[in-house]
Amino acid sequence: MSDMAMHPAPEPRPTRDPGHETSDASGFYVSIFALALAAAIALVLLLLVWVFDQFESLAERRDPVESPLAVDQVSPAPRLETNPGAALSELRLREDKELATYGWIEGRPGVVRLPIDRAIELLAERGLPEPEGPAEPKTKKEQVP
Repeated sequence: MSDMAMHPAPEPRPTRDPGHETSDASGFYVSIFALALAAAIALVLLLLVWVFDQFESLAERRDPVESPLAVDQVSPAPRLETNPGAALSELRLREDKELATYGWIEGRPGVVRLPIDRAIELLAERGLPEPEGPAEPKTKKEQVP
């Protein structure tokens, strides 16, 4: 005999199984689970708030007492510039104004400042001034020992 004759294929049984669960979940038990979950979450949140308050109070107790001399101290000069770009552009504007206007030079009475363009024109017309130093160095023959 063949193996198939000894072990015939099982016959399909008629099933009542429609392919999905036929009974619904109980609404009572689902709502009880949801309420228990919400209560557990609320309890954990309250516990966390309490734990963090305990940590904060412990940290405040362990912090050193701040010295009354440590408040509102200003470091000695020179201090760092908070906006160096602004200070540089202010300096350049002030220099450009001085180079383009007439004015008195502070600390030197009777001396005026000319705009740079006018100073170049005057220098081109008059030439460079002669140096005011000694006329000529003395030669060895002219020097008396």
